[in-house]
Amino acid sequence: MKTELRIHDLFDQAYNQRDSHPLPSGIYKLREAIRHLEKIQTMIEQASQFVRDKERDKKRNMVFGSTDDAGAWIKGVPDRIATLLGHDVLPAIVALTGDGLPEEKIEALKNIYHRRIADLLARTQCAKDSSDLRREYRKDGQTPLRWLLEDLITMTLSLLRDAEQTVPGAPFTWGKSVIH
Repeated sequence: MKTELRIHDLFDQAYNQRDSHPLPSGIYKLREAIRHLEKIQTMIEQASQFVRDKERDKKRNMVFGSTDDAGAWIKGVPDRIATLLGHDVLPAIVALTGDGLPEEKIEALKNIYHRRIADLLARTQCAKDSSDLRREYRKDGQTPLRWLLEDLITMTLSLLRDAEQTVPGAPFTWGKSVIH
């Protein structure tokens, strides 16, 4: 029987895998992580719609073949989140040196976002352990997993904004940075 890894173990594993493929810069990886998170969010909505349509015996969404497929996909979302945080988001902070960010600013970002990532990992573990996770796709509106994704997207956007504002010569298209 396959033993499921805890969220922190998946995060650590993904972070350690990044060592063999270091990032040349971090800003592009943060943008990419946001796109991946938004795709996960969209897929959760599509899985929910698929199940609701099937239960109402209406036109079916063809992304998922069955409610079991939709449930299995959603059940894997916490693992995807942990992997994304470990493989892309945290290493992107360190890789901001490749974008020209001074080392002291990178340390400030690491201090700010390390705590937020730890909190998100703890919430991700709670979502994974939830007995309702497989029923997530049956729910309309906001649920803990959807709130977690919203918070993760918001945190990553904030990190990207702070990085872009601190990079010398970068076009600043965001609001005020949290690091001064």
